[in-house]
Amino acid sequence: EYGYMKRNAFRQPLLVRALADALIENELVTIRFRHELLGFEQDQGGVLLRLATPEGEREQRCDWLIACDGGRSPIREKLGIAMEGSSFGERWLIADLIGRSDAFRHTRTYCDPDRPAIRLPGPQATVRYEFMLHPGESDAAVQDEASVRSWIAAREPGDAGITLLRKVVYTFHARVAERWRAGRVLLAGD
Repeated sequence: EYGYMKRNAFRQPLLVRALADALIENELVTIRFRHELLGFEQDQGGVLLRLATPEGEREQRCDWLIACDGGRSPIREKLGIAMEGSSFGERWLIADLIGRSDAFRHTRTYCDPDRPAIRLPGPQATVRYEFMLHPGESDAAVQDEASVRSWIAAREPGDAGITLLRKVVYTFHARVAERWRAGRVLLAGD
């Protein structure tokens, strides 16, 4: 309608792999796994990082710190940057599957008063189900594979037997950081 697809979905693990592969090829970038940021201090010229590494603690200086450390970002919190928006009290179970054969590419909403659910087709034959959970249901119980597959089968029997990639319980947040920069620190990612 506006020149762009209404849905532009991607598989995050594939994107992360593509980004990592591109970084490996860049001679200006060094990738270090098993390093944890313990703290940082910034001045007008850059940021001093305090890191835990497999060899012990060390310091590293950089021009800019780009925080891609998730929705509960410790870096954002250390900077005192608040999140604005809404959070919702309901917990949901997400189940991501691959091997979908149904060509229907639109979201299906199941207005089941006992267990509302959504079915979201994705790229490369993936499909995501989201199921609203009831108060008191434990994460372990709702992530039982037999239960998850029975909930899927009740909505789309053809999806019940395909490969389950992941299942996770989450609470939906529609929030954004009140600002994206504090000195030489930039917020990015979740």
